Amino acid sequence: MKALTRSNNTSTLVLRFALFSAVVAVVGVWVALYASSALALILLCASLILILLIVVPLSVLPAIALVLFAVVPFAHMGLPGIVGRFFTAPVLVLSVWCIRSQFERRLKTLPLHFACILALILFVLALETITSSDLYVSAMWTGCLVLALVYPVYVAKSTAVSDQSKRNLSLAVAVSSCIIGAAALSEFVLGWNPWYLVFSSEALSREWSVFRAKSSLGHPLPTMTLAVFCITFLLFDRTVGKGTRYAGVVLGVTALLLTVSRSGVIALISGVVVGGLVGITSGSSEQRRSAIFGLGGTAIVGAILLSSPLLETRSSSLEGIDSASVRTLLVDQSIELFKERPSLGLGPGVSGDFFENNYGVILENSVFQALLSIGVVGLLALGLFFLAGFWQPLQSGSSSAVGAAVAYLVAISGFNAFDTLPSTLMLLAVAVLSSGAPKLRGSDDSDPPRTQCLEDGATTR
Repeated sequence: MKALTRSNNTSTLVLRFALFSAVVAVVGVWVALYASSALALILLCASLILILLIVVPLSVLPAIALVLFAVVPFAHMGLPGIVGRFFTAPVLVLSVWCIRSQFERRLKTLPLHFACILALILFVLALETITSSDLYVSAMWTGCLVLALVYPVYVAKSTAVSDQSKRNLSLAVAVSSCIIGAAALSEFVLGWNPWYLVFSSEALSREWSVFRAKSSLGHPLPTMTLAVFCITFLLFDRTVGKGTRYAGVVLGVTALLLTVSRSGVIALISGVVVGGLVGITSGSSEQRRSAIFGLGGTAIVGAILLSSPLLETRSSSLEGIDSASVRTLLVDQSIELFKERPSLGLGPGVSGDFFENNYGVILENSVFQALLSIGVVGLLALGLFFLAGFWQPLQSGSSSAVGAAVAYLVAISGFNAFDTLPSTLMLLAVAVLSSGAPKLRGSDDSDPPRTQCLEDGATTR
């Protein structure tokens, strides 16, 4: 009876805390909207994180992080860089999942090779941050990379991701694809979408030679990146129902089509081809069928995208031709700048601002940003970490995870995401989590049952 009373008291305290946090969140939103208060924004974030720490089921958190990424345009709301560019809410939610996973689930010993690579990437990032030409930006960027990618991949490798978490993530991918597709379609048909209410004036004022959808993310290029990630994932995934998966693919293709991005088409084809090859060579019979379906679907989608009159118009427009010419010029300037500090680079996250301040143009290429910012040493360390993280998906034939990751990497190579929007790297962590890890006996990240069983099999009375 005493145990039952203590349990009821604990439940009551949790409920009261959740209600209090919800009230604080609502008040924070109101003050932030009407008074533009930084303190209100901090209170809002703090209260939401506390709710996630205690109330929300663990298996739902990665899915929440992904949907938040699709719903809230943090980078294009005029927020301070620390919460709009680096430590966005999706990154913090993913970090909460990592922290709770370490406390609530049984950890296993990491393979020696992964532990060495993990130590190497952390050491290299720390060294390059200390020697950076802009210590503050490098510290923020490194912190973001650790929370968005390194920490989640480490947790995924040291614990077992439950089937429920993977199902939730697959559903979140489909929902995210539907959200950006619906927003882009609304923008194309009505000339407006609901997110226009929260976009910054700078985001609203951007125009191109042809219509290009900003969707819910505030800019065509992040929209394109999320779209190719979701489409590639859903073409191979069989976790969610057909209706949900098809809706996600159709609306994702709609978003990609309306962003009018040549890089997006190349990224989608690259991701599906690599994912298909992984499924055919390493997967089970079901994964082979999924790979063949994905390749066939991409042939149809690619034909639709390549025949788009919007893409053809932009390619022949002055803006499109000028964009291609500028990118060619950037290559020469990047090579010259790289020669000055090839080993450690200018400092993590620094090259974008450095390039713009010295040359007056934006370095719209994540590959060159990475090379200039973290140098050859950092790029090799990051490449090794990426390979170690995706080694298990490669071996198990997880076409959805590998294909989506490749599509993401090719997509960001076409614009300045690596330095400017490092929070998008969380999509790579989502891909790793969706593939899961070798299952541990008795481990799961779903909520524990209310009535626990004793180790000898007898139930509590």
